[in-house]
Amino acid sequence: MPEKIPALLLLAGDSYLAGKKFTAHFAQIQAAIQGQVSSQTVYLSQTPLETVLTASRNLSFLTRAQVFRVKEISQIKEKQLEMLAAYLARPAESAFFVFEAETLAKDSPLMKLLAKHGQIQIFEDSEKKSAGGRLIREKLRNAGKSLDAEALQRLEEEAGEAPALLDSLLEQLILRAGDQKEISFEMFEAFRENWKEVDVFSLTEAVAAKNAGRALTLLRRLLDAADQEPFALVGILHWQIRRLWLARILLDEGQPERNVLQKCKVFSAGKQGGFLRQVRSFSRPQIEKTLEGLFKFDWKLKTGQVEGEAALESWVVEAAS
Repeated sequence: MPEKIPALLLLAGDSYLAGKKFTAHFAQIQAAIQGQVSSQTVYLSQTPLETVLTASRNLSFLTRAQVFRVKEISQIKEKQLEMLAAYLARPAESAFFVFEAETLAKDSPLMKLLAKHGQIQIFEDSEKKSAGGRLIREKLRNAGKSLDAEALQRLEEEAGEAPALLDSLLEQLILRAGDQKEISFEMFEAFRENWKEVDVFSLTEAVAAKNAGRALTLLRRLLDAADQEPFALVGILHWQIRRLWLARILLDEGQPERNVLQKCKVFSAGKQGGFLRQVRSFSRPQIEKTLEGLFKFDWKLKTGQVEGEAALESWVVEAAS
């Protein structure tokens, strides 16, 4: 067994980056153990933490270790936190936990517990930007494509600190390039204009207003008018909702509106008032629940557990409820 780190807390702030970090951590465990290691993703809204803790002590036949990727950790209640503390005091030798969240308060009991018994990784915007640059190079190389230098600069400026959004945009660019090896600036600009027409702002505004009917109508327009696939919209939606989440935190900290708008990169005067109204329509737990639901949808979509459009519609209804 490797040096025992029973629990890792990932505060990546981006679904793509969190996935990459989990994959790397899992590979390290697998290499150290040199045997079969199972992996299971757990959503605490569906599976109670106590069930997961019990499962961690029951190793399957021929499996040398198991890794539990735990999402929706805001669902952990006080009594469950006590159970987790008791478990971490005497963890199963063959079990590893990876807890994921957008962020946690520094004085959070869960943060303190995991700092005591495990490790915490917090990723700053600079690391996200660096990850975005690597993602662009990797994506283009794997697809056998090149991207015009000016187009590359604009893409990094607009989405470089949001790898999940960047991943979605690159997927679409590569698909639209077809057999062409180089994605020209003209091709990028045509795509960029099309992307800008995808008015996700209006969709999240309807969600904030708790108008599920209008939100569904806008979702259908987004899917039809811009020829968007559900997987493509996930990245854009995550980018927008995470801006709302960041703004909610900053406002709760008492920061001036102008600072909030600048940090969230809302520069259009016509959008600033509406953006702030959306933020104030949500509490922080509501926004985090909406983000968690989007993560869950993205995972189920990528693993083939749901049909894209129908599941995205369900997410919109739940978010607007």
